[in-house]
Amino acid sequence: MRPLISIAELLTPSRGDHDSAIKQFSEAIRLNPRDARAYYNRGSVYSSKGDDNSAITDLDEAIRLDPKHVAAYTNRGYAYANNGDNDRAIKDFSEAIRLAPKDVRGYSLRGDAYRGQNDFERAARDYTRAIELVGKPEKAHWTYWLYRGVSYDRLDKWPQAEADFLKAMELDPDQPSVLNQLGFNWVDRNLKLREGLALLEKAVKLKPDDGNLLDSLGWAHYRLGSYPEAIKHMERAAALEPKYSEIRDHLGDAYWQTQRQDDAHKSWEQALSLKPEPTDAEKIKGKIARGLGK
Repeated sequence: MRPLISIAELLTPSRGDHDSAIKQFSEAIRLNPRDARAYYNRGSVYSSKGDDNSAITDLDEAIRLDPKHVAAYTNRGYAYANNGDNDRAIKDFSEAIRLAPKDVRGYSLRGDAYRGQNDFERAARDYTRAIELVGKPEKAHWTYWLYRGVSYDRLDKWPQAEADFLKAMELDPDQPSVLNQLGFNWVDRNLKLREGLALLEKAVKLKPDDGNLLDSLGWAHYRLGSYPEAIKHMERAAALEPKYSEIRDHLGDAYWQTQRQDDAHKSWEQALSLKPEPTDAEKIKGKIARGLGK
């Protein structure tokens, strides 16, 4: 039985052969239906494959057979989070943390789930605990600083957010999401326009087909007054991300600045139809009613 598991472990996500791994773990389970580790491993492969419902079923069984299986709680929480059930995810991550109070991954993932609920205070606390447990950070830890920075940003704690984005970039200077967060904030806050533009150009170079990055780059050009260049990037961003309200909102602003009022109103109306957050919706309604600068 253990050889079957060992073989399957070689076939899991790092090699991408999910189906072969699942077959091996299924055979291990057939030979020993009480093997918690086999259920855990098969559930983890299902999760890597994107089949979260099957993952949850297997991880349920792993936990039933071994109620102190920390990683099973963590992985089931991850599957719940992927399914949009952050409440259950938080319960599982909390149980993993209770069983293993120094479980860095548990704190980090629970922080993600709190962030998914817009509970940025709790998210920031969990990322802080993960950072404390890490000790001396390594390149792979950049996400803890990035997402704590995002949480601080949403809490209107910009100095702390900026410090975290800078630390994340120090740990891994080639992460597009980090470059985007820092670059966009610098530009959006009119702090460091040229520096922000440079970061966003680098981000787009690393991921040229990412609509969110293209929108940020377009917004940098907008802030610098290069409206035709802004429109070029934003139109491509809107084509790549047609359901993202903020991109349509930004594009409407750029159209307005180039005297394309009809296109601006259409873009703002599209942005409003995509159900932005209430505060953003009110701003967009104002633009539709009065345009910009009135």
